[in-house]
Amino acid sequence: MSQGWKAAGALVLGAVLFACGGGGGGVSAGAGSADASGVRLLNDTGVTATAYDATGAYVTSCNAAVSGNDCNTGRDATSSDNSDGKAGFSFEKLDAAGKALSASASNWNCVRDKLTGLVWEIKTSDGGLRDLNKLYTNHGDNRSGDASEFVAAVNVAGLCGAKDWRLPVAGELLGLVDYGVSYPGPTIDVSWFPNSINSWYWSATQNAALTTGSEGVDFFAGISGFYGREYTHAVRLVRGSLLSEAGRYQFSADAQEVRDSRTGLTWRRCSEGQSWVGSSCAGSAATYTHAVALLRASSLAQASGKAWRMPNIKELESIVDYSRFNPAIDPAVFPSATASLYWTSSPMASSSLYAWTLNFMVGGVESGDRDTAYPLRLVR
Repeated sequence: MSQGWKAAGALVLGAVLFACGGGGGGVSAGAGSADASGVRLLNDTGVTATAYDATGAYVTSCNAAVSGNDCNTGRDATSSDNSDGKAGFSFEKLDAAGKALSASASNWNCVRDKLTGLVWEIKTSDGGLRDLNKLYTNHGDNRSGDASEFVAAVNVAGLCGAKDWRLPVAGELLGLVDYGVSYPGPTIDVSWFPNSINSWYWSATQNAALTTGSEGVDFFAGISGFYGREYTHAVRLVRGSLLSEAGRYQFSADAQEVRDSRTGLTWRRCSEGQSWVGSSCAGSAATYTHAVALLRASSLAQASGKAWRMPNIKELESIVDYSRFNPAIDPAVFPSATASLYWTSSPMASSSLYAWTLNFMVGGVESGDRDTAYPLRLVR
């Protein structure tokens, strides 16, 4: 590999299947069109105003934020064009045959995410097959009222000229969440996804610890978690192929960093407070309040000359391994990881007292009290 990186091997990391950390540049044309390169761009969070200053205090202007905040990194900062979706999001409306429409079209059936290449179902309010108020179980056996029965019906109907609709995996569904929207949401760009409801939506991601459960994403606020499949939730279908995990990660020459070729992000393999010894991370992960974690990232960036920072919530979620539990992360890539909540740079829009965390016990997105001490993993 170039630049001292060496392949980590064909690693299988569960159902996190899209990428290009915090906002690569170009856009792709069709459903799954980014798949040929093994890359699928990662949507940014939608956070553009709320942030934290150099002391870790909550501020409502990104101009007052210290470098490395959610609002001043990624496409939210570099490609904030509201003509095709809020901030760094980039969408395209499609008609009943799957043909592109203008952004001003008043009727559309599907939306193409031009960053991920995925195509999404638009809900209706007509009481029909795709009505916004219909809820489903998630047993996957085509029983009456199940999400699987709904998938089959939509494919028979050929929505937007396609018959390869499916339930999204957790990372794909979380990619639509707009964390700049306050509770009770819906935390999605309703200008492009009308008839969205403040509800849990099912994903296809299963729970490694609870085999009878599947992951859902809550569009009230943007949290995620596992429910028993007998519960009824909303469903939004997607089309686009799943990416291979083979050859995704490369280690640095000293093995202390790992580059995710899917996202373009480089991670410290050890949690902060641990040290690299031999071929693993020694010691225990340190814990920090959110303000101190921000300062830790900033000071390490200055001392190392590398642009280390706290990851945003979608970046951190991209390294979750949902096939694992306690911790939900691959130990070959991130050894001696802690099964704990980890801090992100993403503020909670509805409260200055909380920021978003990723629970590496099971892989769920949760809010965390900023005065509570949690571990930290840095990215650049």
